Amino acid sequence: MVNVRVIFAVLVLMIMSGCAALQQQMGAVSLDSYIQGCIYRGQEQGISSDKASELCHCHVNAAIEKSSRQEFLDAASRLANATKEEKLSGALKHEMVLVKHTFKQCKTSLGL
Repeated sequence: MVNVRVIFAVLVLMIMSGCAALQQQMGAVSLDSYIQGCIYRGQEQGISSDKASELCHCHVNAAIEKSSRQEFLDAASRLANATKEEKLSGALKHEMVLVKHTFKQCKTSLGL
């Protein structure tokens, strides 16, 4: 019986570590996608590619420092999918502060 329990425990740990690694990779892809979209939107506003990249990386790093990578991605996702009414109602205040405020701070500090 002990051997079966040990084997089962090892199997569970292997599955859990595999899931954690996959989740980390997906988070990195999501973050890269967010940054690429941010750079694209910056260029649409007339900001050079280099400055847009600097702005977006500053913004993402500042937001992650205030919270965590996953919390930032969750907040950005909620804002992207929110209706205008949800944004105006104040229900997404935390998300707005985390995502939009750090963007504005970096934009100001970079003189854009």
